[in-house]
Amino acid sequence: MPDPGRAAENTFASLLKQARSRSGLTQAELAERAGLSLRTVQHLEGGHGAPYAETARRLADALELGNGERTVFELSVRRIHRASTAMVGRLASREPQGTPSPPQVGSDGEHKQVTVLCCQLAHHVDLSEKLGADQLLDFTHDVIHQAAEEAEQHDGTVGTILGNGLVALFGVPLAHEDHARRAVIAALAIQRRLRGPVTLGGVAHKVHTLRPAEHMRITLHTGSVVVTRVGTPPNQRTSAVGQASAVAAAMQAFAEPGSTIVSDVTARLVAGFARLEPLEQYAPAGGGDPIRVHRLLGIGPRRSPIEGQSQSSMSPFVGREREMALLTDVVDQVVQMGQRPATRSYGQFVGRSGDLANLRTCGRRAKVDGATS
Repeated sequence: MPDPGRAAENTFASLLKQARSRSGLTQAELAERAGLSLRTVQHLEGGHGAPYAETARRLADALELGNGERTVFELSVRRIHRASTAMVGRLASREPQGTPSPPQVGSDGEHKQVTVLCCQLAHHVDLSEKLGADQLLDFTHDVIHQAAEEAEQHDGTVGTILGNGLVALFGVPLAHEDHARRAVIAALAIQRRLRGPVTLGGVAHKVHTLRPAEHMRITLHTGSVVVTRVGTPPNQRTSAVGQASAVAAAMQAFAEPGSTIVSDVTARLVAGFARLEPLEQYAPAGGGDPIRVHRLLGIGPRRSPIEGQSQSSMSPFVGREREMALLTDVVDQVVQMGQRPATRSYGQFVGRSGDLANLRTCGRRAKVDGATS
Protein backbone atom coordinates (compact mmCIF):
# COMPACT_ATOMS: atom_id res chain seq x y z
CA MET A 1 0.00 0.00 0.00
CA PRO A 2 1.41 3.42 -0.92
CA ASP A 3 2.47 5.57 2.02
CA PRO A 4 0.40 8.82 1.90
CA GLY A 5 2.87 10.53 4.24
CA ARG A 6 5.80 9.81 1.93
CA ALA A 7 3.79 10.93 -1.11
CA ALA A 8 2.97 14.24 0.62
CA GLU A 9 6.61 14.77 1.57
CA ASN A 10 7.68 14.18 -2.05
CA THR A 11 5.06 16.67 -3.25
CA PHE A 12 6.35 19.36 -0.89
CA ALA A 13 9.96 18.63 -1.87
CA SER A 14 9.05 18.98 -5.55
CA LEU A 15 7.24 22.29 -4.97
CA LEU A 16 10.17 23.63 -2.97
CA LYS A 17 12.74 22.72 -5.62
CA GLN A 18 10.63 24.16 -8.44
CA ALA A 19 10.06 27.44 -6.57
CA ARG A 20 13.75 27.76 -5.72
CA SER A 21 14.74 27.04 -9.32
CA ARG A 22 12.37 29.73 -10.62
CA SER A 23 13.78 32.25 -8.14
CA GLY A 24 17.35 31.51 -9.29
CA LEU A 25 18.53 30.82 -5.73
CA THR A 26 20.97 28.16 -4.61
CA GLN A 27 20.15 26.05 -1.57
CA ALA A 28 22.66 28.06 0.49
CA GLU A 29 21.14 31.38 -0.63
CA LEU A 30 17.63 30.19 0.18
CA ALA A 31 18.76 29.00 3.61
CA GLU A 32 20.35 32.38 4.34
CA ARG A 33 17.28 34.32 3.22
CA ALA A 34 14.93 32.14 5.27
CA GLY A 35 17.14 32.11 8.36
CA LEU A 36 17.49 28.33 8.22
CA SER A 37 20.47 26.04 8.06
CA LEU A 38 21.63 24.67 4.71
CA ARG A 39 21.12 21.18 6.06
CA THR A 40 17.43 21.91 6.71
CA VAL A 41 16.85 23.03 3.12
CA GLN A 42 18.71 20.00 1.76
CA HIS A 43 16.72 17.73 4.08
CA LEU A 44 13.37 19.12 2.93
CA GLU A 45 14.25 19.11 -0.78
CA GLY A 46 15.28 15.48 -0.39
CA GLY A 47 11.76 14.61 0.77
CA HIS A 48 12.81 13.74 4.32
CA GLY A 49 10.35 14.79 6.99
CA ALA A 50 7.76 17.51 7.35
CA PRO A 51 8.60 21.18 7.95
CA TYR A 52 7.07 23.09 10.84
CA ALA A 53 4.47 25.68 9.83
CA GLU A 54 6.86 28.50 10.75
CA THR A 55 9.61 26.93 8.61
CA ALA A 56 7.23 26.71 5.64
CA ARG A 57 6.23 30.36 6.12
CA ARG A 58 9.87 31.48 6.16
CA LEU A 59 10.58 29.54 2.97
CA ALA A 60 7.53 31.03 1.26
CA ASP A 61 8.62 34.55 2.25
CA ALA A 62 12.18 33.96 1.10
CA LEU A 63 10.93 32.63 -2.26
CA GLU A 64 8.51 35.59 -2.57
CA LEU A 65 5.63 33.30 -3.50
CA GLY A 66 2.38 34.83 -4.70
CA ASN A 67 -0.93 34.20 -2.96
CA GLY A 68 -1.83 31.25 -5.17
CA GLU A 69 1.56 29.57 -4.92
CA ARG A 70 1.72 30.23 -1.17
CA THR A 71 -1.66 28.54 -0.67
CA VAL A 72 -0.57 25.41 -2.55
CA PHE A 73 2.71 25.46 -0.63
CA GLU A 74 0.99 25.61 2.77
CA LEU A 75 -1.62 22.98 1.81
CA SER A 76 1.12 20.51 0.92
CA VAL A 77 2.59 20.96 4.42
CA ARG A 78 -0.80 20.32 6.04
CA ARG A 79 -1.24 17.15 3.99
CA ILE A 80 2.04 15.80 5.38
CA HIS A 81 0.95 16.37 8.98
CA ARG A 82 -2.54 14.97 8.38
CA ALA A 83 -1.10 11.83 6.77
CA SER A 84 1.34 11.42 9.67
CA THR A 85 -1.28 11.71 12.42
CA ALA A 86 -3.70 9.44 10.54
CA MET A 87 -1.02 6.78 10.28
CA VAL A 88 -0.34 7.06 14.02
CA GLY A 89 -4.00 6.45 14.77
CA ARG A 90 -4.11 3.36 12.57
CA LEU A 91 -0.92 1.93 14.01
CA ALA A 92 -1.78 2.65 17.62
CA SER A 93 -5.20 1.01 17.26
CA ARG A 94 -3.47 -2.20 16.18
CA GLU A 95 -1.08 -2.30 19.16
CA PRO A 96 -1.16 -5.60 21.08
CA GLN A 97 -2.90 -5.30 24.45
CA GLY A 98 -1.47 -8.44 26.02
CA THR A 99 1.91 -10.03 26.38
CA PRO A 100 4.13 -9.38 23.32
CA SER A 101 4.44 -12.33 20.98
CA PRO A 102 7.83 -14.06 20.79
CA PRO A 103 10.30 -12.68 18.25
CA GLN A 104 10.27 -14.17 14.76
CA VAL A 105 12.79 -13.98 11.98
CA GLY A 106 11.54 -12.52 8.73
CA SER A 107 13.04 -12.47 5.27
CA ASP A 108 13.94 -8.76 5.42
CA GLY A 109 15.26 -8.69 8.98
CA GLU A 110 14.56 -9.81 12.50
CA HIS A 111 11.24 -9.03 14.13
CA LYS A 112 11.69 -7.70 17.66
CA GLN A 113 9.66 -6.28 20.51
CA VAL A 114 11.54 -3.11 21.48
CA THR A 115 11.06 0.23 23.17
CA VAL A 116 11.83 3.17 20.92
CA LEU A 117 13.11 6.43 22.39
CA CYS A 118 12.78 9.45 20.13
CA CYS A 119 14.21 12.78 21.27
CA GLN A 120 14.23 15.97 19.25
CA LEU A 121 15.02 19.63 19.87
CA ALA A 122 12.06 21.95 19.58
CA HIS A 123 12.01 25.70 18.83
CA HIS A 124 14.50 25.26 15.98
CA VAL A 125 13.33 28.38 14.17
CA ASP A 126 13.51 30.54 17.31
CA LEU A 127 16.93 29.12 18.16
CA SER A 128 18.11 29.82 14.62
CA GLU A 129 17.08 33.47 14.98
CA LYS A 130 18.95 33.80 18.27
CA LEU A 131 22.09 31.79 17.52
CA GLY A 132 22.53 31.81 13.77
CA ALA A 133 22.81 28.70 11.62
CA ASP A 134 26.43 27.82 12.45
CA GLN A 135 26.06 28.22 16.22
CA LEU A 136 22.77 26.33 16.18
CA LEU A 137 24.42 23.46 14.29
CA ASP A 138 27.19 23.19 16.91
CA PHE A 139 24.66 23.40 19.74
CA THR A 140 22.48 20.68 18.17
CA HIS A 141 25.42 18.33 17.58
CA ASP A 142 26.57 18.72 21.19
CA VAL A 143 23.09 18.00 22.56
CA ILE A 144 22.65 14.95 20.31
CA HIS A 145 26.08 13.63 21.34
CA GLN A 146 25.21 13.88 25.05
CA ALA A 147 21.82 12.24 24.52
CA ALA A 148 23.41 9.40 22.57
CA GLU A 149 25.95 8.79 25.33
CA GLU A 150 23.20 8.49 27.94
CA ALA A 151 21.14 6.15 25.75
CA GLU A 152 24.11 3.86 25.15
CA GLN A 153 25.07 4.01 28.84
CA HIS A 154 21.73 2.33 29.59
CA ASP A 155 22.12 -0.36 26.90
CA GLY A 156 20.29 1.49 24.17
CA THR A 157 21.35 1.36 20.53
CA VAL A 158 21.34 4.64 18.62
CA GLY A 159 19.71 3.71 15.35
CA THR A 160 19.07 7.02 13.60
CA ILE A 161 20.61 10.48 13.89
CA LEU A 162 18.13 13.17 12.85
CA GLY A 163 18.81 16.77 11.95
CA ASN A 164 17.62 17.84 15.40
CA GLY A 165 17.65 14.65 17.45
CA LEU A 166 18.02 10.88 17.49
CA VAL A 167 16.17 7.58 17.73
CA ALA A 168 17.45 4.94 20.16
CA LEU A 169 16.31 1.32 20.43
CA PHE A 170 16.13 -0.68 23.65
CA GLY A 171 15.96 -4.45 23.32
CA VAL A 172 18.31 -4.79 20.32
CA PRO A 173 20.73 -6.21 19.42
CA LEU A 174 20.63 -7.90 22.85
CA ALA A 175 17.16 -8.77 24.07
CA HIS A 176 16.30 -7.45 27.54
CA GLU A 177 13.03 -8.35 29.18
CA ASP A 178 13.11 -4.96 30.93
CA HIS A 179 13.83 -2.89 27.80
CA ALA A 180 10.95 -0.50 28.60
CA ARG A 181 12.38 0.21 32.07
CA ARG A 182 15.85 0.81 30.61
CA ALA A 183 14.39 3.28 28.09
CA VAL A 184 12.60 5.18 30.87
CA ILE A 185 15.78 5.43 32.94
CA ALA A 186 17.70 6.62 29.86
CA ALA A 187 15.09 9.31 29.15
CA LEU A 188 15.38 10.62 32.71
CA ALA A 189 19.17 10.55 32.45
CA ILE A 190 19.06 12.61 29.23
CA GLN A 191 16.82 15.19 30.87
CA ARG A 192 19.09 15.37 33.91
CA ARG A 193 22.27 15.74 31.87
CA LEU A 194 20.85 18.49 29.67
CA ARG A 195 19.34 20.45 32.55
CA GLY A 196 22.37 22.67 33.15
CA PRO A 197 22.77 26.08 31.49
CA VAL A 198 24.83 26.54 28.32
CA THR A 199 26.13 29.97 27.29
CA LEU A 200 26.41 30.60 23.55
CA GLY A 201 27.20 33.50 21.27
CA GLY A 202 24.45 34.48 18.89
CA VAL A 203 23.46 36.82 16.10
CA ALA A 204 24.82 40.38 16.38
CA HIS A 205 27.32 39.22 19.01
CA LYS A 206 24.59 38.71 21.59
CA VAL A 207 25.16 36.14 24.34
CA HIS A 208 22.39 33.66 25.15
CA THR A 209 22.07 31.24 28.07
CA LEU A 210 20.04 28.13 27.22
CA ARG A 211 19.00 25.03 29.12
CA PRO A 212 18.89 22.27 26.49
CA ALA A 213 16.47 20.14 28.52
CA GLU A 214 13.80 22.85 28.19
CA HIS A 215 13.93 22.50 24.41
CA MET A 216 14.05 18.67 24.26
CA ARG A 217 10.99 16.54 23.54
CA ILE A 218 11.32 12.82 24.36
CA THR A 219 8.75 10.18 23.40
CA LEU A 220 8.71 6.47 24.25
CA HIS A 221 6.69 3.68 22.68
CA THR A 222 6.92 -0.12 22.81
CA GLY A 223 5.95 -2.40 19.98
CA SER A 224 7.05 -4.54 17.08
CA VAL A 225 9.73 -3.53 14.58
CA VAL A 226 11.86 -5.12 11.91
CA VAL A 227 15.52 -4.65 12.77
CA THR A 228 18.16 -4.43 10.07
CA ARG A 229 21.60 -2.94 9.46
CA VAL A 230 21.86 0.07 7.16
CA GLY A 231 24.88 1.80 5.67
CA THR A 232 28.22 0.41 4.60
CA PRO A 233 30.96 -0.93 6.88
CA PRO A 234 32.40 0.39 9.11
CA ASN A 235 29.61 2.98 9.45
CA GLN A 236 26.65 0.62 9.65
CA ARG A 237 23.87 1.39 12.12
CA THR A 238 21.05 -0.68 13.54
CA SER A 239 17.77 0.63 12.15
CA ALA A 240 14.20 -0.34 12.96
CA VAL A 241 11.10 -0.04 10.80
CA GLY A 242 7.61 -0.72 12.06
CA GLN A 243 4.79 0.34 14.34
CA ALA A 244 6.90 1.26 17.36
CA SER A 245 9.20 3.56 15.39
CA ALA A 246 6.34 5.28 13.55
CA VAL A 247 4.24 5.90 16.67
CA ALA A 248 7.17 7.11 18.79
CA ALA A 249 8.18 9.59 16.07
CA ALA A 250 4.65 10.88 15.51
CA MET A 251 4.06 11.35 19.26
CA GLN A 252 6.51 14.25 18.96
CA ALA A 253 3.66 16.28 17.43
CA PHE A 254 1.85 16.53 20.78
CA ALA A 255 4.80 16.39 23.23
CA GLU A 256 5.56 19.68 24.95
CA PRO A 257 9.18 20.92 24.91
CA GLY A 258 10.94 19.89 28.11
CA SER A 259 8.72 16.86 28.67
CA THR A 260 8.91 13.10 28.23
CA ILE A 261 5.77 11.40 26.93
CA VAL A 262 5.18 7.65 27.32
CA SER A 263 2.59 5.68 25.37
CA ASP A 264 0.02 3.59 27.23
CA VAL A 265 1.67 0.40 25.98
CA THR A 266 5.01 1.38 27.53
CA ALA A 267 3.31 2.70 30.68
CA ARG A 268 1.84 -0.73 31.42
CA LEU A 269 5.27 -2.33 31.16
CA VAL A 270 6.90 0.12 33.60
CA ALA A 271 4.06 0.29 36.12
CA GLY A 272 5.61 0.90 39.53
CA PHE A 273 9.08 1.42 38.09
CA ALA A 274 8.21 4.95 36.95
CA ARG A 275 6.05 7.78 38.23
CA LEU A 276 3.60 8.69 35.49
CA GLU A 277 0.89 11.29 35.07
CA PRO A 278 -1.98 10.31 32.76
CA LEU A 279 -2.70 12.92 30.09
CA GLU A 280 -5.70 13.55 27.91
CA GLN A 281 -6.22 11.21 25.02
CA TYR A 282 -4.91 12.46 21.70
CA ALA A 283 -7.32 12.10 18.80
CA PRO A 284 -5.48 11.86 15.45
CA ALA A 285 -6.75 14.41 12.94
CA GLY A 286 -7.04 11.79 10.22
CA GLY A 287 -9.20 9.44 12.27
CA GLY A 288 -8.44 6.26 14.19
CA ASP A 289 -8.65 5.37 17.85
CA PRO A 290 -7.49 7.96 20.40
CA ILE A 291 -3.93 7.51 21.69
CA ARG A 292 -3.48 7.33 25.45
CA VAL A 293 -0.26 8.90 26.73
CA HIS A 294 1.40 9.64 30.07
CA ARG A 295 3.94 12.22 31.22
CA LEU A 296 7.07 10.72 32.79
CA LEU A 297 7.76 12.36 36.17
CA GLY A 298 10.53 10.23 37.66
CA ILE A 299 11.56 6.86 39.07
CA GLY A 300 8.95 4.88 40.99
CA PRO A 301 9.39 2.83 44.18
CA ARG A 302 9.35 -0.58 42.50
CA ARG A 303 12.74 -2.29 42.19
CA SER A 304 12.02 -5.93 41.30
CA PRO A 305 9.80 -7.47 38.60
CA ILE A 306 8.21 -9.71 41.26
CA GLU A 307 7.76 -6.98 43.85
CA GLY A 308 4.16 -6.69 44.93
CA GLN A 309 3.18 -10.13 43.63
CA SER A 310 1.68 -12.61 46.05
CA GLN A 311 3.14 -16.10 46.25
CA SER A 312 -0.10 -17.56 44.92
CA SER A 313 0.16 -15.47 41.75
CA MET A 314 3.58 -16.89 40.87
CA SER A 315 4.19 -20.14 39.04
CA PRO A 316 4.86 -23.08 41.40
CA PHE A 317 8.41 -24.40 41.61
CA VAL A 318 9.07 -27.86 40.21
CA GLY A 319 12.39 -29.65 40.75
CA ARG A 320 13.94 -26.83 42.81
CA GLU A 321 14.24 -28.76 46.06
CA ARG A 322 18.06 -28.81 45.94
CA GLU A 323 18.36 -25.07 45.28
CA MET A 324 15.85 -24.15 47.99
CA ALA A 325 17.58 -26.45 50.50
CA LEU A 326 20.92 -24.77 49.74
CA LEU A 327 19.51 -21.27 50.21
CA THR A 328 17.69 -22.33 53.38
CA ASP A 329 20.97 -23.62 54.84
CA VAL A 330 22.60 -20.25 54.10
CA VAL A 331 19.82 -18.45 55.96
CA ASP A 332 20.19 -20.80 58.93
CA GLN A 333 23.93 -20.06 59.03
CA VAL A 334 23.19 -16.34 59.06
CA VAL A 335 20.88 -16.74 62.05
CA GLN A 336 23.35 -18.95 63.97
CA MET A 337 26.54 -16.99 63.21
CA GLY A 338 25.13 -13.50 63.19
CA GLN A 339 26.90 -12.80 59.90
CA ARG A 340 25.65 -11.76 56.49
CA PRO A 341 27.42 -13.75 53.77
CA ALA A 342 26.81 -12.98 50.11
CA THR A 343 25.40 -15.71 47.90
CA ARG A 344 25.32 -15.35 44.15
CA SER A 345 22.84 -17.17 41.93
CA TYR A 346 23.72 -17.40 38.25
CA GLY A 347 23.35 -19.58 35.20
CA GLN A 348 21.27 -19.99 32.05
CA PHE A 349 17.92 -20.61 33.68
CA VAL A 350 14.89 -18.67 34.84
CA GLY A 351 13.38 -18.44 38.29
CA ARG A 352 16.25 -16.95 40.28
CA SER A 353 14.14 -14.00 41.44
CA GLY A 354 11.39 -16.45 42.29
CA ASP A 355 13.79 -18.49 44.41
CA LEU A 356 14.60 -15.44 46.50
CA ALA A 357 10.95 -14.41 46.77
CA ASN A 358 10.04 -17.90 47.93
CA LEU A 359 12.85 -17.74 50.49
CA ARG A 360 11.63 -14.41 51.84
CA THR A 361 8.19 -15.89 52.53
CA CYS A 362 9.31 -19.27 53.88
CA GLY A 363 8.53 -18.24 57.48
CA ARG A 364 12.02 -17.51 58.82
CA ARG A 365 12.57 -14.35 60.82
CA ALA A 366 15.96 -13.60 59.21
CA LYS A 367 16.00 -10.81 56.62
CA VAL A 368 17.12 -11.96 53.23
CA ASP A 369 18.73 -9.48 50.87
CA GLY A 370 19.05 -11.01 47.42
CA ALA A 371 20.06 -9.91 43.98
CA THR A 372 20.18 -11.87 40.77
CA SER A 373 22.89 -11.42 38.20
